[in-house]
Amino acid sequence: AGAAGDSPGVVAFSGDGKARDPQGRWVVWFDPLGAPPPSAAAAAAAAAPQNTRLWWPGVVVNPERAEELELKGIEEVIAQRPEGEVHLEINDLLTLTGLRRACTTCTVISLRGWLRGMSDDDASRLASVLRTGMVPNLLKLDLHWNSITDRGATAIALALQSGKVNRLSKLDLSNGKIGLCGAKRLAEALKSGSVPELSALNLADNRIDAEGCVEIAKALRSGKLPLLSKLDLSNTYVGFFNGAIVSAFKEALQSGQIPRLSELKLSGIFIQRSSVADSLKAVAPRGCSIIT
Repeated sequence: AGAAGDSPGVVAFSGDGKARDPQGRWVVWFDPLGAPPPSAAAAAAAAAPQNTRLWWPGVVVNPERAEELELKGIEEVIAQRPEGEVHLEINDLLTLTGLRRACTTCTVISLRGWLRGMSDDDASRLASVLRTGMVPNLLKLDLHWNSITDRGATAIALALQSGKVNRLSKLDLSNGKIGLCGAKRLAEALKSGSVPELSALNLADNRIDAEGCVEIAKALRSGKLPLLSKLDLSNTYVGFFNGAIVSAFKEALQSGQIPRLSELKLSGIFIQRSSVADSLKAVAPRGCSIIT
């Protein structure tokens, strides 16, 4: 029997079952808990049509036997499929840290609320994988609903700044525990020009404070994020009206450096929401939605 996957547009089937997703693409779901061994699942994926979406939850019931998995299935897929034909989504930190060579087919890493929530140590382990160029074609990194604080955010920021994931398009660090220091390091990474293709950034429901919001706004006018279309900083600063935040975003919007911005979310930051929204809309790119 089939079961829906966590990601939109993904249909998951147990074992080596195959099906088409809502977009008509083939989907192969690897179930580590099912009967087929990783090699059998890899064989099924290797025989699938072009543009197959691979869904690898990477669940390991007994961590002590993790070495027995050896990521054989993933490595066989990499060996048998030409680069670019398969989009691999990895959803397990153990799978990532066990990679022994670059996984060129991995375009999505989703560790949302991983187990009991990723710790800063977990984030550092992930950052090490990214920084060493093991997933050079990564397009989406989803780490929301975790316990990442400034230390973990700093590790991720350094990985971004390394230039080893310069194709990254979507970054989600929302619903975490990132504070001002982490926000500053992320802003530095954004201003470095190391993620020029970033189109969506979500830092909502963190603790980055007013100064953190200002630092992110400064990154917007650096000219290093020309493709950014969506930014969410909702509920990142709870307090009274802060003119510095409004001024910083006005300057960013007026700079002309983020021409593709279509949505800016600043909900839960200001008390005078309507007046702030009006003042920002006045200088925003045409068609840009300002949500306060």
